[in-house]
Amino acid sequence: MSRSFNGAGRLRPILEAIILGGSLAACALSQASDPNEWRSVTVVSGRFNRDSIVMTAHTPVTLEVGLKGLMTASIRSPELGIEPTLLPTNPVDESKTHAPGPGYFKTVKIPIQPLAAGKYQIVCDCGGHEESLPVIIRPEE
Repeated sequence: MSRSFNGAGRLRPILEAIILGGSLAACALSQASDPNEWRSVTVVSGRFNRDSIVMTAHTPVTLEVGLKGLMTASIRSPELGIEPTLLPTNPVDESKTHAPGPGYFKTVKIPIQPLAAGKYQIVCDCGGHEESLPVIIRPEE
């Protein structure tokens, strides 16, 4: 008894991922004309995954913040105009029941108005302890 190999059935998800990836890359390139700069940071195990965020003075920025883990965490920075904001939780490991993809990792997007050059802080209340993230705003070149 011979078994037939259905290669097309197995390749379909891979090809769809490649096409989707290309579409997302094109989308990211098309957003380059967006007047806002984007900065991303994730809180993992109660700590920011970056040492600092650097921005340019007098430039609007959208900050995207995610939380990896099931702890409760919020961020705030009165000097940057960030009111206390609860972060949505994301599982530490990818769930076998939910396919990862666009929109899978939940984040909060926070617009930051243009600011003068200087040093600022974002504070995370990370499950009972506070973690600070320096924000460095450099002068325009």
